[in-house]
Amino acid sequence: MVNIFYLVFGLSSGGKEKYSLNLYEHIDKSRYNLQFIVKYMSHDFFDDRYKAAGGHKIALMKVNTKLPAKINTLIFALRVFKNVRKNYDIAYFNLNKPADIFTYPLICRLAGQKKIIIHSHSSFQDDETYFLKVMNALGRVAINLIASAKFACSDKAAVWMFGKKHAQKHDYKLITNGLEIDDYDFNRNVRGRMRLALGIEPNQIVVGHVGRFATTKNHTFILDVFKEILKTQPNAILVLIGVGPLKKDMIKKAELLKITSNVKFMGEVVNVNEYLQAMDVFILPSIFEGLPISGVEAQASGLHCVYSSNISQEADITGNVQFLGLNEGIEKWASTIIAESKICRQSEKGKVAKAGFDVEHSTRQVESTIDQLMK
Repeated sequence: MVNIFYLVFGLSSGGKEKYSLNLYEHIDKSRYNLQFIVKYMSHDFFDDRYKAAGGHKIALMKVNTKLPAKINTLIFALRVFKNVRKNYDIAYFNLNKPADIFTYPLICRLAGQKKIIIHSHSSFQDDETYFLKVMNALGRVAINLIASAKFACSDKAAVWMFGKKHAQKHDYKLITNGLEIDDYDFNRNVRGRMRLALGIEPNQIVVGHVGRFATTKNHTFILDVFKEILKTQPNAILVLIGVGPLKKDMIKKAELLKITSNVKFMGEVVNVNEYLQAMDVFILPSIFEGLPISGVEAQASGLHCVYSSNISQEADITGNVQFLGLNEGIEKWASTIIAESKICRQSEKGKVAKAGFDVEHSTRQVESTIDQLMK
């Protein structure tokens, strides 16, 4: 049995969390003990699925609001140092930026853990100050010294995390954001049921988006574009799935734009796959992104998509994605979205599977790397 220290800060509905859950559900538990380590013991969005798969989180701290945040962080760091020494063979970290190597991965290395997996899930940082640029540059050097194995969800994510030189050498493994393809395959019956439940008429265009309400996902741009769409498609519906710190601000913006009656804020949902069936077109105008799981899910459901050019071109796995620059204007975005929404939809299951986005395929890749590290 290979014991793996797998640090997650929670099991919310985010992309890294969904990847982690999918990996846990499909990894061979008779050979690998993927132990989720969390900061606090709290009930999160994916907890029920995690428990149903046999998972048990290990919380290193109790919630203590009386202590300053920096003290809590220091206590957690010390407990990570202590815990990782408890008979773990490998430590696995999902990172957003290179500078993150100087936090818990470095602590684990100092604690004596020599087998460390670094997995890149992003391709950019929107608030990269001069100081952070320096730290990210140093972080790339440190990663290539510390990491025993390197994963990336896309080539862009590899360049961002490991540096262009190392990415060109392909000294990393591309781990696709695999999913249960059959659950997302286009289904007319589910489409009809979901549109009926949402009160959507057959002739209404439904524009969809799945993502955390955070700056990088660019919801303010989504609402501006949808306002433009309503000029020619007055009964169109915008379905937004997700939660996050900017959700209240986006609800207020929808009110200011006077489009509230056409926008459905759905929050967190367990059946994203079924909501995708109800949509006619899927959009991701992200400011930056690696290879978004939500974008893969949308294509698996047969949807035509419009993504920002900041997203890796690898994200087009079915040939049904249009890439637009954010500087091309809301009129161009609106007209492209409308045109894509009217294209006949069909099953893309075969293309998604062939591209390697089956969860079984991605899980076997991870297992293969773990086996190599243990030899």
